[in-house]
Amino acid sequence: MINIRKVTDNLVIVLTTIFSMMVMVIIAETISEKSHVLALLMFFVLPIGFNIILTKTFEFMYWNTNQ
Repeated sequence: MINIRKVTDNLVIVLTTIFSMMVMVIIAETISEKSHVLALLMFFVLPIGFNIILTKTFEFMYWNTNQ
């Protein structure tokens, strides 16, 4: 039997990962014109934190709408 909760959690993680990378690309393109070091930080450091924040936000929204 398919566990709907597990599928929903995985879908949220995938969608937030895609969205966070789209946002990071836009920001990094703008910053890379000024500093290549900041652009590297945008791709290797910030996506992890940004992805965690978005994942937790969507989980919070999901749980509040389903209660």
